[in-house]
Amino acid sequence: MPERLLVDALAEVRPRLGDAHLARLSAPLLIAVSDGYLHAPLRVMFVGKETNGWWGKLQRYYATDGALEALLRRYGDQMRKPRWGGRFLPMLARTARELANGPPEAVAWTNLLRTDWEQGKGFSRNAKGSSAALADLSAAMLCHESRC
Repeated sequence: MPERLLVDALAEVRPRLGDAHLARLSAPLLIAVSDGYLHAPLRVMFVGKETNGWWGKLQRYYATDGALEALLRRYGDQMRKPRWGGRFLPMLARTARELANGPPEAVAWTNLLRTDWEQGKGFSRNAKGSSAALADLSAAMLCHESRC
């Protein structure tokens, strides 16, 4: 998604979010598709449900100069790591090798919901239904990304 579209979409949704949303929703997952992905003979895009914490809270995004660039850089940095912890990101690398016969850059990931709703330890971070504005923003971003 070109940066201007991201800036505009996030600015448009801001008035529709209350203080509780800003304090409990994570910053949005913004993908930075690599040239390796765009030029891979076979591209695979994983679409997950939502983040599990991502660069602090949504209020941080709106309060920080350069937040958009930082979020795009974070995604790119994650994808370029030589080794990943956890289960999700190593699975992306295996998929790239097995399906796309290439580097992890042949695989991208995004989420249906761009943020998660923190509910405390032991609870799912289920943002579904937390905000119509979030649903609209997430749908617009996914629609655009799937056309890459």
